[in-house]
Amino acid sequence: GKTTTRAPLANPYRMASRRDMLLDNIRLALEEKKLIIDEASSRPLDGIIVTQPFVFGRGPLVAQSELKRYAILDFGDNAWSRGQYSLTIEVQSIDGINNNVSVNAKVEGRGGSGLTTEWITLRSSGLAEDEFLVKLVELVTGISPDAQVVVDN
Repeated sequence: GKTTTRAPLANPYRMASRRDMLLDNIRLALEEKKLIIDEASSRPLDGIIVTQPFVFGRGPLVAQSELKRYAILDFGDNAWSRGQYSLTIEVQSIDGINNNVSVNAKVEGRGGSGLTTEWITLRSSGLAEDEFLVKLVELVTGISPDAQVVVDN
């Protein structure tokens, strides 16, 4: 059989869930993905949750390959030593039961040329956002968007 690649989920993603339960599920999804909420930057009453930076990929080889997954690298001459991303999740009520959940990742690479290294903000590839939305959809609906669809002939 042929495995088809799932298209990224819609972002913002429309979810039928009470807002308070949705915010609880967002916290749970972040916990499962080992992301820590930045309490100082978050405004849960306004439906905004911000995470602390999550470091992925340490060391030049790992950082480079992981950054290629999470970011769009416009320039390839940097010696990347690590990568990190933080998520901003916003819940907007549509009506009493439906909400739009939008997720934005700020992806940064630690890199530089020569003697200086700094965190450089990169364009997100959308992967970090999609991975989080998949986890959230699983928690809210009990069904994984990544579940294989079996077609009987």
